[in-house]
Amino acid sequence: MTLTIEEDRLEVVEKLLRDAMGDWHAYYAMEALRSGVANHLVALLDDKPAGAVIYYNLPTVEGGQATVVYYVVVADWARNEYVGRALVLSVEEVTDSQAYMATIAGGNEPSIRMFKSIGYDVVTYPEVEAAYGHRVLRKITRAACGYEDAYIAYKPPGKGLEVLSKLDWPSVELVFQRICYEPWRKLKERVLHV
Repeated sequence: MTLTIEEDRLEVVEKLLRDAMGDWHAYYAMEALRSGVANHLVALLDDKPAGAVIYYNLPTVEGGQATVVYYVVVADWARNEYVGRALVLSVEEVTDSQAYMATIAGGNEPSIRMFKSIGYDVVTYPEVEAAYGHRVLRKITRAACGYEDAYIAYKPPGKGLEVLSKLDWPSVELVFQRICYEPWRKLKERVLHV
């Protein structure tokens, strides 16, 4: 099988998201793309859409940037073909960041294994809070809209959390408003007015 990674394939991203993750996650991922905050890459196996990654960058107070891997989705038929790994590594290639992070739901062992296999440390929320305090944990969870998650995957090992602790708070809040709060508010209004 031939694996290729492409940009600007928005027409296939939503279907991949819905099929693999359901309407709820697809809604939030697509809102992040529509807001202009996030970017995406699509993986093709033999020219057939096999997966997608949604990601965005946030500035640090020191003038650098960190990249949030917001969603990684792989079609059921393409599992075990290293599609998720290729997508995340491609994000690292197209961005110039000092750190990379993703939040992972508890029990999602395939994601934990995948991130570890490409050099990410994976820690629990309580471990981050113990090492860096509640404010840094809050900053990271807001940066990734990761309130329902249990783990943070970060790279480079050791140094990545230090960089993430220096995310620019106003930028984190702006991204949180645009990709987490506003989509939630719109969804709530739609549900209450149906």
